[in-house]
Amino acid sequence: MSSEKHADRHVHASDAYLALQRAREKWEPACAGDSRFTDDDADRSELYEICATKCRIRTQCNAYAERARPPAGIWAGHFYTPLEPRDETA
Repeated sequence: MSSEKHADRHVHASDAYLALQRAREKWEPACAGDSRFTDDDADRSELYEICATKCRIRTQCNAYAERARPPAGIWAGHFYTPLEPRDETA
């Protein structure tokens, strides 16, 4: 990715993050305080359903995640997982 495209993505992610923060000032996200959202063995369909039906800031969360491309976590009901390191010996 060119440095110009990377900078543009960063600016758009920053704008989306600010919108997410403003939304969090008004409403608590559905994931707040729910330990299932940090449990690797949690039922993904159940967590998605919570985000899709009960979260008032899902739109802002999703906009941020689409722009920032987080390396891991659950954002607006979507699961992001860290990339596995490549085995250079294979």
